[in-house]
Amino acid sequence: MYSGELESQIKRKMLAVLQDETSKLLNAGRDLSLAYESINNSKVLLDKFRAHCERIDEINRKVTREISEMGNMLLNREELLRALYLLSNIVGGLDGIAFRVATLRLTNDSKNGKIYEFIDMIVESLSKLNEITRAMSINTQSVIELVSEVQNIEKEADSKYRELLLYVMNNTTDFKELLLLKDALDGIESVADRCLDAARSFEVITLNI
Repeated sequence: MYSGELESQIKRKMLAVLQDETSKLLNAGRDLSLAYESINNSKVLLDKFRAHCERIDEINRKVTREISEMGNMLLNREELLRALYLLSNIVGGLDGIAFRVATLRLTNDSKNGKIYEFIDMIVESLSKLNEITRAMSINTQSVIELVSEVQNIEKEADSKYRELLLYVMNNTTDFKELLLLKDALDGIESVADRCLDAARSFEVITLNI
């Protein structure tokens, strides 16, 4: 097999891995946005997110070994490893948010609905990441536009974070609850940032394919 054909096969495989991981992340995000449905059985919710983390970590361990074995055959090896690292961070962040949501038993009511709206913003970012990975091999311009959309969501998330932080500070009297709510908001805002970092990493990989 010619080296060019081998490199092409490796690229297709790596893109398929990114598509699979972002699809799994999107499913995790959707589960988080519906966490209130399992709020009376926190073990079910936490077990679900533990499984999400384990699946993505297992894929990343396997792929990292493969990338290491490929050596210089794979261009953008460092950027691909960085992208995988960011995706692991994202699922870890989702798991942390799920833990706080379960601990607080956050229902989707008039008081806590704003937090679930905030979660929906990162689900939208995760959906864009999945779209990016599906466009990476066929439409560079589409990737650039989608990255811009993720950036816009991240900016909106920053504004939403400040708005909700003031809201919970003014409407929460219990100090422990306030700390957990702030941790949850910090986690959501952090995941939005990581989604933008991952989108930019995908953009760099795309421009060098």
